[in-house]
Amino acid sequence: MEQLIEKIYFRKQVLKQQSYENLVNTLRMKDGFTLNHCYNVAFYASLLGAKVGVDAEQLEQLKISALLHDIGKIAIPDSILLKPDRLTDDEFSVIKQHPAIGYELLKDLPDVQKILPVVRWHHERIDGRGYPDGLSGDEIPLLVRIVSLADAFDAMTSTRVYRHSLPVFEVRRQLEINGGKQFDGRLVQAFLQMLDDHMIMDRLVWDE
Repeated sequence: MEQLIEKIYFRKQVLKQQSYENLVNTLRMKDGFTLNHCYNVAFYASLLGAKVGVDAEQLEQLKISALLHDIGKIAIPDSILLKPDRLTDDEFSVIKQHPAIGYELLKDLPDVQKILPVVRWHHERIDGRGYPDGLSGDEIPLLVRIVSLADAFDAMTSTRVYRHSLPVFEVRRQLEINGGKQFDGRLVQAFLQMLDDHMIMDRLVWDE
C-alpha cells in the first residue's frame, strides 16, 4: 500500500508539468498500455537516479524525459502499435522509428533540449548495437543509460496479449547477462540492489 501511495503521488507531481500535459493526454488516447509503461519507467528511473547520486535538478529532467521517452509512438500506425500478436520484421522496423520520431516531435518545443537525448537515444546500447544512431559506451549520457535500463525492466515484467511477464529470477539473470552489453554494468548492479531495497518485484501496477 505504501508503494501504491508513492506511485500515485509521483504521477501527480509529474503531471504538474503543464507544458507536457497535452502530449501525455495524446498518448493516453492512443495507447493506455504505453502510457502506463512510461509512468512505470519514469518511476523506476527516478529511483535508480537517486540511488546513483543524480542531483535534484537532473532528477527532475530524468522523470520528465522518461515519461516522454516513447512519445514518438503517437505516430506509429495503430495496426502495428496495438497489434495483439508478435510483430513481423517489417513491422518492428517501423516501431524502431519511434525514438527519431519523438525527437522530431519535441525538438522545436520550448525548454526541451535537456530531455531530447533520452527521447532519441533510449534504445542505444553500451556495445554500440542499438538505434537510431549506434552510440556506444560513454557516448550515451548517464540519464539515457538509466532510462534504458528502467525501460527494459518494465518491458520484461509486463504482460502483453502475446506473452507473459518473465519470472523474477529470469529478469535478474537477463539484466546481469546484458550488463556491459546492452546496459551499463555499474547501473545494473545498482538497479538489482534497488530492487532488493524496494521490493519492486511485488509492485502494484497502475490502472488507467
